[in-house]
Amino acid sequence: MSEKETIFFKIIKKEIPSTFLYEDEHCIVIDDISPQAPVHMLVIPKKSLPRLVDASAEDKDLLGHLLLIANEMAVYRDCLLYTSPSPRDQRGSGMPACGWKKK
Repeated sequence: MSEKETIFFKIIKKEIPSTFLYEDEHCIVIDDISPQAPVHMLVIPKKSLPRLVDASAEDKDLLGHLLLIANEMAVYRDCLLYTSPSPRDQRGSGMPACGWKKK
C-alpha cells in the first residue's frame, strides 16, 4: 500500500472528513472511530512511516515529538496515557495508535 493509498494520508490531506483535535507541521491527532478504550486518540505523523520498525535514527526527533503530543493530549483530555502498538494493524500508521483510559 503506497502512502497515497492509506486512510491516514487521506485524512491528513483532508480528502476524508475528520475532526482534528490537534495539528502542527509534524502530526495530527484524531479520535479513533473504533475506540478500544473510553478515550482513544490517534497521533498520526505527517511523514510516512508505514510501521514503527521502519523508523531510523533520523526520525528520533519526530518520534519524540509524537510522544510529547500524545502526553499533552492525555493531559488535555484528563486521561492516563498508554500506547498500544499492534502488529496486526495494516492501515499504514507510522506511530502506534495511542489510547487513553479515563482517570
